[in-house]
Amino acid sequence: ADVEMTGAALVVGGSGAIGAEICRAIAARGMDVAITARSSTEVAKNVAADVEGLGNRSLVLEVDLDKPESLATAVQETVDHFGSLDTLIYAAGVFADQMWCSTVEAEKFRAHLVSEVVGCFASISYAIPHLRETAGSVVAVTSVAVRRSVRKDVLSASPKAAIEALIRSVAVEEGRYGLRANAVGVGLLADGMAQKLVDSGAVEAEAMRETEAALPMRRLGKAVEIAEVVSFLVSPSASYVTGQVIDVDGGYSA
Repeated sequence: ADVEMTGAALVVGGSGAIGAEICRAIAARGMDVAITARSSTEVAKNVAADVEGLGNRSLVLEVDLDKPESLATAVQETVDHFGSLDTLIYAAGVFADQMWCSTVEAEKFRAHLVSEVVGCFASISYAIPHLRETAGSVVAVTSVAVRRSVRKDVLSASPKAAIEALIRSVAVEEGRYGLRANAVGVGLLADGMAQKLVDSGAVEAEAMRETEAALPMRRLGKAVEIAEVVSFLVSPSASYVTGQVIDVDGGYSA
């Protein structure tokens, strides 16, 4: 049976394919949810309607990962609206062009690092004082490409590696307050970024089918399967799990 969860969660990137499923999963178990978006505010409002349809309160917030002060505001507005912050989930993703390392300009690489890594750091750092009070939990959505290198994926994998290092540091430093921090490494999904790469022509559909056939599970994953693991990690069932990365990848990194 599902473990009932209480309190409020801030889901940075809650309007994305994975983020939206996370919002629904934790709302279904009893959490109020603040959902952030940069440009997809209409999508975020639809996710908020789903959260409320599940019997929980929602809040939609606009943030810009390149403006840390917007994340400080989002954290404070979440606390002001719900009365506490029990969970921070960082599921924001910047669409990354598929490029060989040798063709990536330094400025482009810097921009990706700043948006994703500093965006995640700011979210966590502003949330920590509140999460200490609630002995709360942080989960960052990262990538299996941190452990199994994928060609032309450097713009996505490099920031995720830094985020995982940050998560481990938070786990080690904040455990004395009962605060837990974990990450979920995402494999190839039928929805989310992988589908966007196919739709944009960056990855050929045939190449994706070949990759799918080579997976131990012989299929692509679904965003909801990521959401279920994130939901477990922020639940009381995972009360002694911290500093870990769980890859949800159909065996890709095995």
